[in-house]
Amino acid sequence: MGDLGNARLAKCSEELKVRETVQFIEEKREEGFEPILFFGIGPHEKHRAENLREFYAHVPLEPVETRFPMIEIYKEDVDVKPIIVKEWKIRLPRMYDLGFSHANCGGRCVRGGFKHYALLYKVWPDRYKQQEDMEERFRQKFNMNVSILKKDGGPYTLRQLRERFEHDPQYLEDLLSGNVCDVEDTQGAPCVCTFA
Repeated sequence: MGDLGNARLAKCSEELKVRETVQFIEEKREEGFEPILFFGIGPHEKHRAENLREFYAHVPLEPVETRFPMIEIYKEDVDVKPIIVKEWKIRLPRMYDLGFSHANCGGRCVRGGFKHYALLYKVWPDRYKQQEDMEERFRQKFNMNVSILKKDGGPYTLRQLRERFEHDPQYLEDLLSGNVCDVEDTQGAPCVCTFA
């Protein structure tokens, strides 16, 4: 059976982050090194630090030391983007300039909430449509009433959201401006690469 990703289950994170990290650790141990994993998550994500610490205490076979310098050094979140740009002279991905909170998957992040998908719809309607079509293909192939988004405790498809934007353009603008927040918009889970 397939899995449709959402805020709680993201195969991309499992495949591209966890599996690759575990393989890297195993390779380095075979070379005689003992890797230490550093995570750039801030104080508002202490719960994630505990989950990561617990996970890497058991995977792979031997425990791996984890460190969280942003949590250990700062009591409050620090916006590191200006440091990256001004001090390190590294240009951020253009998605940040477009208003996205991260640059994962070209905007087609299964962990995005309502506001994220409103921005994707406005900035890249073609990518929104690709994500909508993927969600619909999954629903049909597995004959399951599932979706990336949730509303009122049940599935809320990207097609339903698009149709609402088309019927009520003000809803789109209100979501983007923060004038309205669906409770479910909080499902948007921060990824490991976000800092503040």
